[in-house]
Amino acid sequence: MLRMPKTPLFSGRRDLVYVESDFDGYVTGDEWTGGGDTGAVTVLADVAGGVVQLATTALDNDETWLHTTQELFRFGLVGSTILRNSAFEALIRYTEITADTANVFVGMMNALATTPFQDDGAGPKADFCGYGFYRLDGGVVWNTIVDNLTDFDQLTQALTLANTRNLAGEKVDADEDTVYRLRAECKPVCLKSATVLNLDFDFWINDIHLVHENCDMTIANFTNMHFGMAIHAGDGQILQLHCDYAGASQLRFPIEVATV
Repeated sequence: MLRMPKTPLFSGRRDLVYVESDFDGYVTGDEWTGGGDTGAVTVLADVAGGVVQLATTALDNDETWLHTTQELFRFGLVGSTILRNSAFEALIRYTEITADTANVFVGMMNALATTPFQDDGAGPKADFCGYGFYRLDGGVVWNTIVDNLTDFDQLTQALTLANTRNLAGEKVDADEDTVYRLRAECKPVCLKSATVLNLDFDFWINDIHLVHENCDMTIANFTNMHFGMAIHAGDGQILQLHCDYAGASQLRFPIEVATV
């Protein structure tokens, strides 16, 4: 019996669950879903190259978000033995009237549209499943976060370099036109027990590798995740987040074990 050949076009692609957009077109509810609080909007901007724009109102703690319509991603385990890598990347910039008023998140998060940020600069929502980058109202650094509901690692510049889990905090430039290329990868390492999975996380900003994190995570806490982003207004100022492109991928789970 002859097997169907894997042509170069499909040989790698068929092994991936992959979502990517240059936002030359965007209709909420198709591949991507946008939303927000009262007055917050996610729209396609009519600019060269394609950009999607998230905008808050001037209401303090108003927020808006954009995420994959389905929760396509998961910390690398289905059942008890199948390990899978995942990665995401986005090219963004944001505008703020004062240089420390934006709350921004880019990354994986379960139920991303259910209040991705806590109010008043308190950070991403508590006890979510995901990993990514964030910055806070009142702060001037990018931070990275890995959260598995009860398992939590928050990596910031406030941690000393003696802490091997933090290599550096990347300072946020006050220039509103600064562009950030944010990339992160999750690589399952081993099953430490029937209930604990060990994973590596790596984070890049503008192609500079800043953080390597190794975490043990409780398998029972794993849940499916959206990939996306959110911006949350601080100090009652209108904020905008512009995304030029965004993409995320994960090695495909075998269909016979791909259960929710």
